[in-house]
Amino acid sequence: MDGRPSIGDPVVLRDADGLVYSSRVEDVDDDMIAVARPADLRAALEYPEGMELELVWTLSTGIHVLPVELAGTSVDNHIRLWHLAVTGDGWSEQRRDYVRVPVVGRIALEPVDDETEPGLGAAVDPDRTLHGQLVDLSEVATQCAMPVATDDPRIAVGTPVRCEFGVNGQSFDIRGTVAIVRIGASARDTRVVVRFDGSRAVADALRKQVFAIQIAMRRER
Repeated sequence: MDGRPSIGDPVVLRDADGLVYSSRVEDVDDDMIAVARPADLRAALEYPEGMELELVWTLSTGIHVLPVELAGTSVDNHIRLWHLAVTGDGWSEQRRDYVRVPVVGRIALEPVDDETEPGLGAAVDPDRTLHGQLVDLSEVATQCAMPVATDDPRIAVGTPVRCEFGVNGQSFDIRGTVAIVRIGASARDTRVVVRFDGSRAVADALRKQVFAIQIAMRRER
């Protein structure tokens, strides 16, 4: 995939809560990208330095995503800029948006690597595993709340993890990668977004669960 957008490209910034902001690229360096400060920021929200974001842009080859963090701000020729530091490898997506729904339940995250990765379905390693609560779910990712500090190495951005959780009685055991880490309601309420690396069959099963939750939510209105 193309590693960086080009100067002048329209882009979207996507935060950990799924909110999106429109912008354009003003400058590109190896590990830093300057974009115009989005005009559609929410007045009630804060946008501190260190905030984790996803930079999304579209080319003829598809939709491209790059994990970044807000490293600083400046003004250049009367244009207010956000300076975004690249924090990991990018990826491509086949669809522009995925439906996310709120979910309740427990999730276990176990860091894995090529040498020590357990087979999916095997017992988790209690010395490596974190236990937390699901927050929301889509067919490609989940957000969860973990009772650890944001600098815990087990949830560092880019870490491969094994995810075990259940939705409506169906169990899932999926390989994924930590994409975003941010502070939640307190210093030990860390929100972690994991992007799934599962098969098409797993994505289909998750999509069915997401759809079922959507239907249930509509019936409750």
